[in-house]
Amino acid sequence: MKGVFIAGTDTDIGKTFFSKLLCYGLSQKRKVTYFKPVQAGHPTDTDSLKNTLGVSIDYHKPVYELKMPASPNRAADAESISIDTDLIAHQTWNENFYVVEGAGGLLVPLNDTEKVIDLSLKLEVPTLLVTSTRLGTINHTLLSVEAMKARGVPCLGLILNGPEDPGLKELLEKETGLSVLLEVPRLEDSLESFETFYQESNKFQKIENAVFDSSDLKSVSPESLESLDKQHVWHPFTQHGIVKNHPLVSRGSGSYLHLNEGPVLDASDSFVRSTCARNESCRSKTF
Repeated sequence: MKGVFIAGTDTDIGKTFFSKLLCYGLSQKRKVTYFKPVQAGHPTDTDSLKNTLGVSIDYHKPVYELKMPASPNRAADAESISIDTDLIAHQTWNENFYVVEGAGGLLVPLNDTEKVIDLSLKLEVPTLLVTSTRLGTINHTLLSVEAMKARGVPCLGLILNGPEDPGLKELLEKETGLSVLLEVPRLEDSLESFETFYQESNKFQKIENAVFDSSDLKSVSPESLESLDKQHVWHPFTQHGIVKNHPLVSRGSGSYLHLNEGPVLDASDSFVRSTCARNESCRSKTF
């Protein structure tokens, strides 16, 4: 899948409104599909996008449409079902660019063992974090970013939603190390309003570059990546005359690197490496 995951620092933070704005803006350059995997309550967020954007974008059918307007795990429990994130992650995707909207905040449970942040990792697309200018946003934003960094979630940047708060953008960028890619003022929830915002400012250019560049990089073939690796990268602790092809790493998470075959321990540290060298069961699973 080529796309981006829309996460929020909290519920009712503006994820759906921003998803509408993003879908409209990106659809001016590429075909876009909106996907809300887990929806709770009616009318749904997909219904809301259809009412505003109509047929200007495509819609991927939600995997779970739950009746109770509550957190995903509670709404699913009320219907005696369990949300299967593997089922969500292994949907059939088309060639469109996907805007995938999460549910609630990043640490909201989906089932007994997984949270929204775990789903974002399984989908293997970068994340945009929607925050706001309301009271408490600094704490919520820093905690959300800390959680993403701890789990190795690739975050493209922040979306600041709400009335202007002078100095907040600069403070969040300093504290998180992430860029505020777009500041969303209070807009009317209409296609005409989105069109005016898109046409009368160049604010969308920055976010378009971020999401499309990330998507284009992901589409590079494994053969091209191997060729670039051989030309430009030196791997420590490796006999380059013997090792012809290095495993392709899709992402990192904590002490682990993730390959197509599964996670492996990044053991370039001397102590861990020497310990694993003496452990037969560890040798085939470390670098």
